[in-house]
Amino acid sequence: ACIEAMLTALDRTGLPWVQFSQESGRRQYEIALRHSEPLIQADRIFLARFVLRAVAARYGMRCTFVSVVDEAMPPSNLHLHVSDPDDPRSERFEDLCSGIAAVVEEAFLALSPTVNARRAQPIVSVQAKELSIGRDDRFKALRIVGVDQRKRVEFRVPSSDANPYLLILMILAGIRRRR
Repeated sequence: ACIEAMLTALDRTGLPWVQFSQESGRRQYEIALRHSEPLIQADRIFLARFVLRAVAARYGMRCTFVSVVDEAMPPSNLHLHVSDPDDPRSERFEDLCSGIAAVVEEAFLALSPTVNARRAQPIVSVQAKELSIGRDDRFKALRIVGVDQRKRVEFRVPSSDANPYLLILMILAGIRRRR
């Protein structure tokens, strides 16, 4: 009942979600929000977290965005999809990837803002182990997915408790640096 109430609340709030599914971890769920402009997307992520927490509280539960609940289970991450719908050529995606990669080390605290988030780094799971780029490879930090107009880069490094505004700002700064 709680999950149905969460999805209904997202709908009533006008937050367009496209997928909600059980992940591999116990009581771990994934929600995918419909893509949009960067600032709108950050707003949606922030508001979705607020709405989901509020609904869970009504059911006497807690909805958290903690990276590591149990070190024997996979951590939670915030995956951001980045694309340039006006120019989906492969060389543009190399610029997107290299721009993001250029600022990752500098922005580590934005990517993993809590001690708990940094505990996720050594856990063996389907997460990026190094700053690398690959097509449809869930172990790469920057995963290229889709084809043609739907082609995008999935940035898989940020922890689930990362600030979406800082992450998107970091990505945009990296892309601008590469131009």
